[in-house]
Amino acid sequence: MNILFYTQFDSRSRDTESLMLAFMNQENKVYFLSMTESQEYVNFLNKTGVKASFNAVKKSNKFLNHLFHLLFLIRYCHKNKIDVVYSHLEYANFIAVLSQYFMKSKVVICRHHVDEIHLNGQEKSISYYLIYKLAKNIIVVSQRAKEFMVKTEKVNPDKIYKINLAYNFDLYDKVSYDNVSLIRKQYSSELLIVSACRLVKDKRPELGIELIEKLSGENIHAKLMILGKGEMSVFLQEEINRRNLKDKVFLLGHQKNILDYLAAADVVFHPSVLDSSSVIVKESGLVKKPVIVCSGVGDFDDYVKSGENGVLVSKEDTVTGAVEFLKAFNLEKKNYTYLGENLFIDVMRLFSVEKILTEYNRFNS
Repeated sequence: MNILFYTQFDSRSRDTESLMLAFMNQENKVYFLSMTESQEYVNFLNKTGVKASFNAVKKSNKFLNHLFHLLFLIRYCHKNKIDVVYSHLEYANFIAVLSQYFMKSKVVICRHHVDEIHLNGQEKSISYYLIYKLAKNIIVVSQRAKEFMVKTEKVNPDKIYKINLAYNFDLYDKVSYDNVSLIRKQYSSELLIVSACRLVKDKRPELGIELIEKLSGENIHAKLMILGKGEMSVFLQEEINRRNLKDKVFLLGHQKNILDYLAAADVVFHPSVLDSSSVIVKESGLVKKPVIVCSGVGDFDDYVKSGENGVLVSKEDTVTGAVEFLKAFNLEKKNYTYLGENLFIDVMRLFSVEKILTEYNRFNS
């Protein structure tokens, strides 16, 4: 079969890469087409055997822009005899569902959010409505996403398929324990915590700062590394300065060797209320680190069992729940190593690409 991944990605996405490589191993021909300029990523994919390219032309007129991408996708699928299109992210999904009426390719849209569009007040847009009205096959990555779509958006449940994100964990660079030692030394502390996310409102990175302040009040010497970039960077630095935490909270920006930072930390704090299926928690499992996440967010309730393979805290009182756990954790860290070890087992069991691949047979046939 000829399979196309159609998206707006301009940087690496290990779950989609994992599927591309797995489909090729099944003797399919795999294509990748991005709507944004992504030469570096395209070059990387071509080296793996994926036939990758991008079409980043953007018209000033919105209608002409839509029409241009629509016609380009239709021609591309005809030219390359594409059997199945997997589209990712909302604009690509919009163009893909419109194109399905003008080509033989089966279109499967992949939704990477639960209620983000509603949180941002964009749910009434015509394009968003048309995506889920016209789509014939929809993949979501959490049960919560499916329930939200059925109950709130009134989408037909018969066309929604819940399939976990799939990873070939060999695609990750190995942890450099020399780097881990350097990070531990640089941020030496009784308790070293890491958060990694886009620095935006619904990821709530400011709660990490509040957490460190509360732990200090409990006479626990803790430090926090915040990885990521975003619109809140300046605000976060101002909060760090205002609370006199410059020696305890560090904004480190985007880091390519993220596994080294996760491995260096004692625990991962992820207070986000905006996740469909958090990659950072899977990566934490990969290095066997305990995680603190919020219940009722993304797919956490599907696989994080509080006290067994992680810690679930409430969205409403996240910091208090985290402080209570960390007070006990800090007294005897060795008693809690099982949390990271069990998370590793469950991540491998639930998200390894070889365990999930058969769920795509309904589309690739």
